[in-house]
Order: sequence, then C-alpha cells, then structure tokens
Amino acid sequence: MQPKLRRCIVATAALLLSGICFAAIGYDRAVHQAESSINQALHAGDSDAKIEAFLRRRGWPFDFDPFNWRYQSRVPGSERPSIIGDSEVILYIYVAQDRSFQKAEVRRVYTSL
Repeated sequence: MQPKLRRCIVATAALLLSGICFAAIGYDRAVHQAESSINQALHAGDSDAKIEAFLRRRGWPFDFDPFNWRYQSRVPGSERPSIIGDSEVILYIYVAQDRSFQKAEVRRVYTSL
C-alpha cells in the first residue's frame, strides 16, 4: 500500500473515531443552552412566580410535581431521532416547600419503542 493512501486511511479512521466519541460522551448544544438560560435567569431563593414567568417566557410547557417538589418541562425543538431511539431535552426545577428555587437539572432523555 502506498504511504500516501495509508496516511489518508489512518486520518479518515481517526476522524470517524473522534466523531463517534464526541457524540457518545458529548457536548449537547440544546442541553448547554437550556442550562445557561436557567443559570442566567434563576437564582437560589427566587419565587415560584419568577420561575413560572421564566418558563412561560421561554415557551417551555411545564407543570408542577408536588410529590417531588419540582417543575418539569421539555424543551420544544430539542427532539432528535437516532438509531437507538428518539430523544429530547427535559428539565427539572427543584423548589423548597415555599416553592422557591433551589436547583435545576437538565438532561437529554431517550425513548424507544
């Protein structure tokens, strides 16, 4: 095999492998944007009115789960089909008993049939 062809094959394989690793562990733009948006707008102790106004302003449908003391929502437009199943970004905003902001969790969840 010619050295030039060998280098091309090795470079192509390296690019494919790095792309697969990046996707597997990866950076998820929708998750990052949702986290950044929450971190900029909400702070510990913010009221339920401020939380709900933020969610409405972003256009994220939500409801309140009184058993887990959290708001839950999904990020519209974050859906992503894949071989292993569809996915979307969801978020949980945890509150204290007075419904003031405590913390938020954003993640991509996968579904399959």
